[in-house]
Amino acid sequence: MNGPALDARGQRVAAAWFTRGGGGPKVLTALSVDGGTSFGKATSLPAKDPIGRCGVAVLADTSVAVCWFELADNAAELRVSRGGAKAVICARTSAGRSSGVPEIVAEGDNVVVAWRDVSKRRVLTARITW
Repeated sequence: MNGPALDARGQRVAAAWFTRGGGGPKVLTALSVDGGTSFGKATSLPAKDPIGRCGVAVLADTSVAVCWFELADNAAELRVSRGGAKAVICARTSAGRSSGVPEIVAEGDNVVVAWRDVSKRRVLTARITW
């Protein structure tokens, strides 16, 4: 469930992943501009208490958006950050594994995210515009 996420647009390849190594839980991202042959230095996203389950999308303007679940008051908040900026909170759902892994796709310079809402027993979506 906490494996890496990848997306590509042309020669730009973005990776996002969750780790508990090196000082506590964090969401990291790295970018390749040569089709994945090499990646730049990994950077940490603005997450306080992430539980992972990341998604990533390369947008039309070549910026990168990342989504993940973050623990908040015994629930999971679905958060999205573009270009490493402060994250937007999209939704709240169960923090358990039954909430699955959110999906994120580029829609031009914006994104659409989908996640499983356990309490409503359905998949919900949101369009995030910047």
